[in-house]
Amino acid sequence: MKEGTGHQALGIGENQGRTGEWGGGTSVPPASANPVFAALAATLCTILAPCDRDVLLVAADALEPPDRSPPSVWAERRVVLSSDQAARVGRLSSDYKPFTRDVQDALYFEPQKLGTIGVKHAQSGWTQTLLNELACLQMRDPGPMLVLAPTKDKAKEYCYDRLYPIVRDSAQIYEIVDRGSKGKYSVGYGVNFAGGKVKFGWASSENSVIGSPFRCAYIDDAEACLDEYPAGKGDLFVSAETRLRTFKGGGGRRMCINGHPRFEHEGLHKLWETKSDRRIWSIDCPVSAGGCGGVFPMHWRCVKYGKMGDDGRPDPKSATLRCPHCDRALSDDERARELWPSRERRKTRYGDLVPELPVYGSGRFVSELEDDVAREREYIGLQITILCDPDVSLVSVAKKLHEAGDDQATRMDLLNKEIGVAAPRHGEVAGSLSDALLDELLLERETQRTGGGGIIVPADVEFVTVGVDVQMGPTGMGGPNGLYIVAVAWARSKMAYVVDARLLVGLDALIGLYLPSMRVCVAETGEQLPVSWCGIDAAGTWTTSVLETCRQSVYAEGTGSRIGLVALRYDPRGVDPSQPLKCAPDNKRQHPTRPELGLVEYYYAHRHSWVDRTHRRFTEKRVRMLCPEPDQWRVHMNANFLGPVKKQHGWSEDRLEWDKAKQARDDWARAFDYAEIAACAKMDLDAIHLRSGRWSPDRGPVMPEMKWGVA
Repeated sequence: MKEGTGHQALGIGENQGRTGEWGGGTSVPPASANPVFAALAATLCTILAPCDRDVLLVAADALEPPDRSPPSVWAERRVVLSSDQAARVGRLSSDYKPFTRDVQDALYFEPQKLGTIGVKHAQSGWTQTLLNELACLQMRDPGPMLVLAPTKDKAKEYCYDRLYPIVRDSAQIYEIVDRGSKGKYSVGYGVNFAGGKVKFGWASSENSVIGSPFRCAYIDDAEACLDEYPAGKGDLFVSAETRLRTFKGGGGRRMCINGHPRFEHEGLHKLWETKSDRRIWSIDCPVSAGGCGGVFPMHWRCVKYGKMGDDGRPDPKSATLRCPHCDRALSDDERARELWPSRERRKTRYGDLVPELPVYGSGRFVSELEDDVAREREYIGLQITILCDPDVSLVSVAKKLHEAGDDQATRMDLLNKEIGVAAPRHGEVAGSLSDALLDELLLERETQRTGGGGIIVPADVEFVTVGVDVQMGPTGMGGPNGLYIVAVAWARSKMAYVVDARLLVGLDALIGLYLPSMRVCVAETGEQLPVSWCGIDAAGTWTTSVLETCRQSVYAEGTGSRIGLVALRYDPRGVDPSQPLKCAPDNKRQHPTRPELGLVEYYYAHRHSWVDRTHRRFTEKRVRMLCPEPDQWRVHMNANFLGPVKKQHGWSEDRLEWDKAKQARDDWARAFDYAEIAACAKMDLDAIHLRSGRWSPDRGPVMPEMKWGVA
């Protein structure tokens, strides 16, 4: 009997329809999802003789249209969970978590996509949705299917403990399974059903992936599968996708991959980044509670700590989930409400097929990519973290991370499985500069005054330097391309005042417009201080352009003083950590065809030393913002993490350095570095901090003392 049997549509229960037991023949059958058949059932089943009802059932089977409702609705009508499958026994509910229905129906609403790539936390119910979709396809769109697990034992678990109980306890699914297969599932061979077959395989066997054709593939625990795939046999994902595309039968092809991420830009996380449209379960920052209404992704990177604990680590009790746009903190109660989908979206997608929710919010999957880029990706990328669970407390998760301490194995397990995020390679999660700290460094608006000579700075300010980070990498990774400029006024009191931060396009705009006109006004005296030196990032493909720019002469408007230009680049291979700044070799400073131009100002810097110096300056509150924060300022300031130093073979166990994830952006932070390097190398900053009095040209530079190997 085919799916969507007519006797069920008439409202007759599955067992009642087959046995003819109607309880006296006068009771009205249960309501059907099809109102036409329900009305017909209520009329005919009370007047027909028992022998005529059998004829009616056969006719109904032939006339009933197939059920094409979304897989989540299909599963709710047919899947029954027993005690050996789940803690919640009985009819399946697709509203177990806010995201469950969207995960299960992703390909139903976007059939043009090839499949899904899911990044998830543990105990999210994802595997159950995969099995529901598999059972739905067995009845609705049969064909050869592959369920791939990391090992043979795991494949047996999926076969005997997960899928078989669904078939056993759901009469309509059980009906289509071949008689010889009922109760005789075979791992490595599979189970036959009307029109197709489900094969259970394991990643350590290449034959499981390429041995037989399949139209649908489901790969669970993807990181473990990638690890188990035989070495020298290529890439598991490429092999499976190639075999999928070579299937010559009818029907839509699909491949669904999911698992816990491990490291950023590797394995499953790399597939999600490069192959999918990168959707994250998100909410709208609640306007009714003072929010901005912007898209608020439920990702751990939005968790900030308000203060440090007595042990020098972030205090878990101060952990808050903050909007990336307006920095508003979201409480657990607000998050629990907003995580659920909106009533309008639910009605648009499902109409009256699904029950009402006890609460509605704004939860949905939102892509990180631009619309045109997301449309071109073949896979739907779905990411959920522990923050997507309305029953979980943020502080409780933060406490578990805190209790893990320096045990990297435990922290990795918590990040990957319980939280559901990829960890930086051999490093820690950043986020040590909290929004509360940065708020404290941002002076109140009434202090951001301007005078005739520019922004007013305290009377003990000595000079101003500018740092420029040149960014010409791929767009869409934390900010646009251009020149990230930070101007800093340095005071004798060891304070640094950020007087300007902006994005410019082109070196000509920097030396022709910005530097000549940039100046500050000293409080009390009214003295105008122009820029003394400008440090420019000279790494990457723009090195030649920066060096040519640094040979030019730039003069300040009004005072006519010369503004020095110095090229800077991080080069840990050629810099001794004990001396974190040194001049570049003469052959690098000299013009290749015109040696008469002399040597340009060009320095190599040790990255860890200066990043650590900047980080300590901020955490010790020796910085004040006199200008508004530019876009992405806080994201860039938290882009670095402390990780082990890479050696020729492996990683150092006793030395840490500041590092950055491959695709993260820290342009504003590095521009601040370059401003401080210029101040130390050319303006004797550290010596000024040790004595009073104005700087004079006859003083030689004093190299700063650096704190090395901060853990």
